[in-house]
Amino acid sequence: MSEYDYRDSDRMDLPLARSGRGHPDVPETRSKRVLGTIYLVECSSEELLSLFDLLSGAGFGVRAFSNPFEALEAIARSHPGIVIADVHLPEMDGLELLGRIKDVSPITRVLLTTSDPNWPAYSEVLERGAETLIHKPIPPSVLLKLVGATLRNDG
Repeated sequence: MSEYDYRDSDRMDLPLARSGRGHPDVPETRSKRVLGTIYLVECSSEELLSLFDLLSGAGFGVRAFSNPFEALEAIARSHPGIVIADVHLPEMDGLELLGRIKDVSPITRVLLTTSDPNWPAYSEVLERGAETLIHKPIPPSVLLKLVGATLRNDG
C-alpha cells in the first residue's frame, strides 16, 4: 500500500449515531450482509462517530473504541479483519498500539491515521507492520476504496 495525504481535500460531514456499546455513543452493527469486520480506535468522538456511520452504512461490521486497552482486549478475542486507529490516543500512541495488535492478532490489518503531517516517519509505520498511514481529513470515498482493497488483499 502507499501513503495517503488528503489534507487539501474537501471534508464531507456525516450524520452521527448516538447509542451503544464498545464506545458509549456508538453501537456495534451487523448489517444483513457484512462485508468484513472493522474495529475503530479513535479518541475524538466526532471522528469516531463519522467513521462508524460511513463504514457501517457501507455494509461493514464495525466496533468502535475510544480506549486502546479495551480495543486490544476485543482484538485479541475476535481478530477483526482491519483496525483503523489514530496515532494520537490517550495512554498509548499509535506505534505502540500497532505493535500490541500484531502481538495479539498477527492476521489483523492495521491502517493508522493522523492529522499531524510530521508523525511518524511513514517508513517506520510500514516496517512495524501497518498497511499504511493515512493523513486526515480522509475523503469518505477514498477510505471505502482503501478498506475494500485491504480486505480483498487479505490472505
